Amino acid sequence: MRLSLVLSFTLLLCTAPVALAQRTPAPFRSADGDFAVPVPRYNFGYARSERERMREGTAVHFRGDAGEMHYIESLRAPRGWTAPTDSAELVEFLSQRPREIHRTNPTSRVLAELPIVLDGAPAMLVVLEFPEGHTLMDQSTRKRLDSVRAFVAFTRNGYLYLVGTELNGATSRPRSAEQHATQGEQALRRFLETMRFTAPSR
Repeated sequence: MRLSLVLSFTLLLCTAPVALAQRTPAPFRSADGDFAVPVPRYNFGYARSERERMREGTAVHFRGDAGEMHYIESLRAPRGWTAPTDSAELVEFLSQRPREIHRTNPTSRVLAELPIVLDGAPAMLVVLEFPEGHTLMDQSTRKRLDSVRAFVAFTRNGYLYLVGTELNGATSRPRSAEQHATQGEQALRRFLETMRFTAPSR
């Protein structure tokens, strides 16, 4: 019996590091080559990537086992299209995609909406709440947690980008629109710092 326990413990020590080790996945690259990003590493390992088919660009979800999520959508602008030069017009233009997400999810709620600046160019930040939209469940109520997601829309090298992340799971829950915007902007900026953009030839 004692020998069996020793052997079992020895096997556990030998196999545990192998089970926990994860090979670093190759960076995700868009279909057009306009951006690349390392696969995020979450609490329980690297994210699962789910690519969506799009005719005019790329969309990808990164998901973790604890409800973590990042989303990137890049849409190729029509040939000859130029972004509005007026900042107010550009911000209004950039607002359309996040607002579309809100419109197509009738139960969602806008928690914050704020124009920001990314690399010297206007961008639009929107934080949305999706009741019971989280992947995790509250065991006391047997209902899914509410999902709070931050999105930022911006243009780069002739592409319109929408980048999003899940915020529910942070150590503190914001109470005001300003706090939601601050938390969302900080989380998105950290993720955007890992992305690399290029201007693909057409």
